[in-house]
Amino acid sequence: MIFMQCSSCNRDYCCSTNCQRQHWASHKAMCKERLKAIQERSKILELHFLTRVATPHSLGTPYYRGNAFALDLLNFQEEEMSSSTEVEEEPVKKDFSILSAGCGNLRNLIYTITSLSTQFEGKLQVTLNDIDPFVQARNLLFLFMMIHFSSDPNIASIITTIWYSLHLPEDVYKLLIESLRKLVSISSSQLKEYYHNHVDLTDDDLEIVKQVWAGWLNLDQQAPSWRSVSLSIQRQQRFKDDSRAAVGLESYRTLVPKRHWKSVITWVENGDFLPSGKTAKGRHENPTLSGRTSREAAHGVHMHKTTKASIAEFKKQPKDVEFIYCIQSDLMPFGEWDYLQASSFSNEDSLIVMYHAFITNQTQQFIDFIKAGRLHVSFLLGTCLELTEAEVHGEKFDRIFTSNISDYVGTKVLLKAMKPLLNTENKNAVIVTQHWNWFCFVEESKADYPLYMLDGSWQKWIAAAQRDTGKDHKIRPRHWYQEYFNNTSYFVDYLRADLMASNCILKEVADTKGKIETFQQVKQQCSGLRMRDFRKGLNKVVPWRYRCNARPVIMLTGTSRMLEWYIA
Repeated sequence: MIFMQCSSCNRDYCCSTNCQRQHWASHKAMCKERLKAIQERSKILELHFLTRVATPHSLGTPYYRGNAFALDLLNFQEEEMSSSTEVEEEPVKKDFSILSAGCGNLRNLIYTITSLSTQFEGKLQVTLNDIDPFVQARNLLFLFMMIHFSSDPNIASIITTIWYSLHLPEDVYKLLIESLRKLVSISSSQLKEYYHNHVDLTDDDLEIVKQVWAGWLNLDQQAPSWRSVSLSIQRQQRFKDDSRAAVGLESYRTLVPKRHWKSVITWVENGDFLPSGKTAKGRHENPTLSGRTSREAAHGVHMHKTTKASIAEFKKQPKDVEFIYCIQSDLMPFGEWDYLQASSFSNEDSLIVMYHAFITNQTQQFIDFIKAGRLHVSFLLGTCLELTEAEVHGEKFDRIFTSNISDYVGTKVLLKAMKPLLNTENKNAVIVTQHWNWFCFVEESKADYPLYMLDGSWQKWIAAAQRDTGKDHKIRPRHWYQEYFNNTSYFVDYLRADLMASNCILKEVADTKGKIETFQQVKQQCSGLRMRDFRKGLNKVVPWRYRCNARPVIMLTGTSRMLEWYIA
């Protein structure tokens, strides 16, 4: 039997139209109450979006390290290859273009390359856009080293070490400083030569990232001085000042397999990430883990609200900023790559050894792809909401990945800015929006919501988690059993409120006359795009959600959702 869902509240189900009519009298009050809640939530979101649109979404601290593991941004095997016809060009021979807005570090780009089918014969044009010059400076540094030292058999391992380790061995440190010295003296005319024609960067953006490279070099020059502050001490202080760090670490311990825990503690204590899993000899500190940070973030305060001080700090040129250790205490290297894949590649007791080997392998495959002349990367500094076709040189993209920018600006606002850049000639072209913070606005979406504690609902989810993992729940965090709670209807409520708030920001209220769009309307037409219905089928590029307990060291919260939008 096929049940009919109430199109108004998306919660109630009836077996037929007659049943729905008969049931309406008892359902009416609850239905209207839910619609009212969506309207009220939309007002909160509108204020939230307006505040964040006016200020950078990454205020305070560069995201050198992300809070989600690497994604394949193309996945043409599931998209283009699954729908190609005999009259179309074979997808394996096509060239593809990807825009990664709010790109963060290079992990998504690297994983996209290493996930390509061995049958793929085409090339990739990738545009990496981020508002933060510190993040882009680091990405450009790593790409330079990959290209310039590609003949060095150890370069992939060296880059992995610089990427994650607080302390560097002597030879790694010298190569890093040599690279930075080359880059700070680079001119726009030398850019193509230095990057072997694999990279584009505007003259203005080059001058800004050069300030970051110079700041890192300056730390090296200050090292012998009594005035310099040790990055190690700054890191320790950051953990100490973060009131959530100790609780978070204990919570993390309940999720990590016992055989890995010793290596986790080793990393927490010294921050070293070497192939051997041991402490670095020579103890050179890694300057690329430093950068701009707000006063609040430096003292362990998590930046959920913008302040005048944080805005002022962000607007400073890198040359005017004090470079201090700026990695958030809750972001570990093990959260950036899929534990299932890392453990399949190198199943070591030490997570440091396991992950270093896996990331090195991924990086080496990426370097080989560059050496084959099959990748070109364009870098753009600035907010993606202001990207124009001229800035991307008229490029139309087969994939546009927007990180979780929609959490800060509104989904429809983001889609409206991105749609003109989508390749309309590719019927499989997709925009991906990621939603991380939605549950902060919908308390009922959390498995530890007080009502669920009172009525005993949470016991069912804990029992399911115990059966699945074979572990008890004595001190395990909420996200251990969050994935067993089906909160899809609450996400639908949030999405409708999000789009209603976006309409207000875009001054499109007149089109809807204040009415709340039904979910059917949302998925069928949003800024000229359609959404794949995650309730009825699977996404094709990225999963709508990930299994958490299958990945015990990644610290997934079970709340992230990803939506795919295509040309209507």
